[in-house]
Amino acid sequence: MPKAAFYAVKAGRVPGIYGTWGECEAQVKGFSKAVYQSFKTRAQAEEYMKGVPGPASLSNNPPPAQSSSSSSSPASKALTDIAQLSNEGWNLIYTDGACRGNGKANARAGVGVWFGDGDPRNISERCPGHQTNNRAELIAIIRALEATPTTDRIAILTDSVYCQNCIEQWLPKWVLKGFRTASGGEVLNREVIEYLSELISKKPPKTFRFMHVPAHSGIPGNEGADTLAVIGCEKPWREEDFGEWDISKIQSSVAGSAANASANTSQSFYGFSEDDIPTAEEEAAEVAAALK
Repeated sequence: MPKAAFYAVKAGRVPGIYGTWGECEAQVKGFSKAVYQSFKTRAQAEEYMKGVPGPASLSNNPPPAQSSSSSSSPASKALTDIAQLSNEGWNLIYTDGACRGNGKANARAGVGVWFGDGDPRNISERCPGHQTNNRAELIAIIRALEATPTTDRIAILTDSVYCQNCIEQWLPKWVLKGFRTASGGEVLNREVIEYLSELISKKPPKTFRFMHVPAHSGIPGNEGADTLAVIGCEKPWREEDFGEWDISKIQSSVAGSAANASANTSQSFYGFSEDDIPTAEEEAAEVAAALK
């Protein structure tokens, strides 16, 4: 009989469909009243998640031992870390930005925020104003913060290294340099970054953190946020209202924001330096290269 290929977790740390037992186990092991089954096809697993009974190949039993290669993948490690965050009481929110034709005049960017399957708080919208992937990624994190109480302990799970480093590494230097990069160029997305920083600074200490997750690797929340962002690309464009990023309505200073936001997040482990901060010209060149 063929081995099960998909593991559907209905009740666990992070419900969803997983491609290996190791990923599934991270969500259900030690979780009280976990509910999960394995299936031969993704379609069967999806039907099970919707509440439709299906021909499960296993019922809440682990499969035979698998090779270590499947459990050592970036996605498997991320899922283990995600399970740990959940165990520590963090509310997990996945954010993503998408942009069709990034760098082109007719680009369409969308914003996605995923709280859970069918969660009414899920957000899918068109990125306002300038249409780029990085801008959509930043706005997705803003929407997540705007949608949650300030005192909630939230972990933002994003596949954007750019967003994480904007807040954790580059922001304090930008403030000191008047939002100029090391080479003197103007910082891209300044008003959005400042507003995001203010939102983070309003949260009590140790109630906010970033976690990077690998993109398009089968992590349910990341896939959910990506789907919402892609849908957002097709929604009507609206002109940007820059009053939307007015930090005065948050009633906090920019300088205080930079210090507090930096204190409220852990140091990034990507090894970026100030010299790595992209200028407008450098980002345009990177986009052009990616489109070749």
